[in-house]
Amino acid sequence: MNDFVWDGWLYTTKDTIDIYDHETAYRVGDIIDFKGHVYVAQWPIKGEYPHHASSSWRQLVNVELTPAASPITDTDPNENPKYLETVRGLDNDGDGIRDSYKQAVLTQYDNPVFVQMALSISHEYDDLYRIVLDDTIAISPKEAAQKLNSITAFEACTKYLFREGIIQDSPLTLFANTIYRALYYRLGTNRLFARTNDDLDALQTFDPPCPASLSKDMND
Repeated sequence: MNDFVWDGWLYTTKDTIDIYDHETAYRVGDIIDFKGHVYVAQWPIKGEYPHHASSSWRQLVNVELTPAASPITDTDPNENPKYLETVRGLDNDGDGIRDSYKQAVLTQYDNPVFVQMALSISHEYDDLYRIVLDDTIAISPKEAAQKLNSITAFEACTKYLFREGIIQDSPLTLFANTIYRALYYRLGTNRLFARTNDDLDALQTFDPPCPASLSKDMND
């Protein structure tokens, strides 16, 4: 069966509905829980977040679920702030994204495009910690400018969405959620700029701040 076409009843139990996992390959008819909403896969799919407008997932209605899972326990970077792995936090699934940050993003935002953007930028944020806490890392002026521009572009978009009341918290707030994480973020961006040889011409401005398709989708 390659397509899921059904307008009748589906029988399932709470025990058989798994929490959505971005790395799992789902089969036709698989049912998952994403942020308290239940979806069924309409064809084999992997790497696409469920959304009411998705053509790959079909949202099921009138489904009651058990309470959401408990928040993920993270390391405390204040205990050993100069240890890179402590500051970076737990990444039990090995995808390079701190588990507590991923959970916060999936809980905070509904738009699948913005969710993917927020998860992707975490790799750039994580590199800032590496630059600050690992003196052996070498980065060229060109690489430094590229990283700064990636971060600046994303944050220009999030600031716009925040001003418009579309989001309540920025992904940066969720990522740099302790004093030391915020400090290393600031030190990291300063060091990136220094490695561009303080070249302001290497930095870009972004107008409009967000892709038109994203702004329209989040306002719908």
